[in-house]
Amino acid sequence: MLTGILLAAGSSQRFGSPKLLHDLGAGLTLALQSALALQSAVDHTLIVVSSQTDPVAKQFHNTAFTTLPCAQSSQGLGNSLACGITASLNSTAWLIALADMPFIQPDTYQAIASLMRQGTLLAAPSYQGKLGHPVGFHRQFAPQLQALTGDQGARHLLQKYQSQLHIVASQDPGIHWDIDCPKDLLFPKSHSSQ
Repeated sequence: MLTGILLAAGSSQRFGSPKLLHDLGAGLTLALQSALALQSAVDHTLIVVSSQTDPVAKQFHNTAFTTLPCAQSSQGLGNSLACGITASLNSTAWLIALADMPFIQPDTYQAIASLMRQGTLLAAPSYQGKLGHPVGFHRQFAPQLQALTGDQGARHLLQKYQSQLHIVASQDPGIHWDIDCPKDLLFPKSHSSQ
């Protein structure tokens, strides 16, 4: 089983309001659009939230999504990811995505998911020579993923096991387009003058 883990427990400090609840139109919030794109490529989607009473979690109530409250999420991204892995150890592989990256194209998710279903150990898309999200991990990496803490995500595992990493060349700028502040909604950072 390929499980998608959407990390949605962040604090939105730079956005100025709960960014994952930001309305993108057509009834979609930033987090919901991210979840739907991920869901299109996996067998099961697990959304890691800070608590079930958090407004981000509430938007997923009465949907097909499974939310996972992570008490340690305030300690950083690594803790949230470890929670998600621990809760889905029956998976053969995981597709890890961030809820503040709603503009990743479904085809990108499908490409990484296809590789993971074929038994690939590690997979990630690349746009203009730079790796992005989502990232696929085979179940053999479960112990390292469960051990993550603090603000450190799993990027160091991609470097450590670079020889096993399958890189998918992509034309999708969304793989780098994370939303930190309102102006980020206007265009991908890779296309900006910053």
